[in-house]
Amino acid sequence: MRNIWSSSSTFHVAIRNPVYCGKAVIEKYDEEEAHLVRDQHKPLISGYLFYKKAAVNNNRS
Repeated sequence: MRNIWSSSSTFHVAIRNPVYCGKAVIEKYDEEEAHLVRDQHKPLISGYLFYKKAAVNNNRS
């Protein structure tokens, strides 16, 4: 089986993408601001894990 994470930086970029916790990004359109919508697809990781990871990353920077 091929490794989809060719490097650790690829993994860290991917894990910051809200798509992995079941959310989709709706870009800004006309007067409507950009926003996230949930439950558009099955999440690969839980929302809890996604936001916990984001909090850890924010503390490191």
